[in-house]
Amino acid sequence: MDNKLLCQNLLRRTRYYKLGAQREELIVRVFPAVALDLDENARVELAELFPVAVNEINLEIGFGGGEHLVAEARRLPASGFIGCETYASGLATLLKEIELCGLGNVRIYAGDGLDVVRWLPDGCLSRVDILFPDPWPKLKHQKRRLLRDTNVPLFARVLRAQGELRFASDNSHYATHVFDSICRSPFFDTILPQLSDCVDPWENFPGTKYDIRAKKEGRRRYFIRFCRNSNPISAL
Repeated sequence: MDNKLLCQNLLRRTRYYKLGAQREELIVRVFPAVALDLDENARVELAELFPVAVNEINLEIGFGGGEHLVAEARRLPASGFIGCETYASGLATLLKEIELCGLGNVRIYAGDGLDVVRWLPDGCLSRVDILFPDPWPKLKHQKRRLLRDTNVPLFARVLRAQGELRFASDNSHYATHVFDSICRSPFFDTILPQLSDCVDPWENFPGTKYDIRAKKEGRRRYFIRFCRNSNPISAL
């Protein structure tokens, strides 16, 4: 299968708008080497996804333009990163940075991050980052929120003991919903006891364009961290 057809197949799950010739060429040229195909890689040991040796694996869902993902991949070269994004424009931006920085410790899934979470083996991740996702503020749309009661056990299953689930948002309703949902979960322990304590970025947070915009517009940002405890999960 040639690269163009491969890209078309892998991108079928994304929100694909006209990108322009340069970014489309970038996707065709760079994406096949870093794409995560859940069918093709079904029986692959996760560390084997990367051409460099990695001693842990982290997942970021909805990486946007990839600012945080690139900064972390550069800061932690011995860690592997899987990034998920449904917008092809963000994918193209990240691919440019991967090529410029020569990052071998990043793999990308073009599509719904929950597909990756369901595909991953138990206890394989050191960290999950969900940064400034769509808050779906309308009541009728809140069932689309990535972090909600029914999905919390899915994330608990793939995190190792003492692994971290990190969530950032500038929407106070969504932040409250996430904090309360995970506090109710038997699989996570709080790192900071109150949501009001979760207003400072965690250490080494490089910022994202959404974070910068929220700060500029005067909206309070929340940076929530939970630690996976050792309570077992029955089969989901």
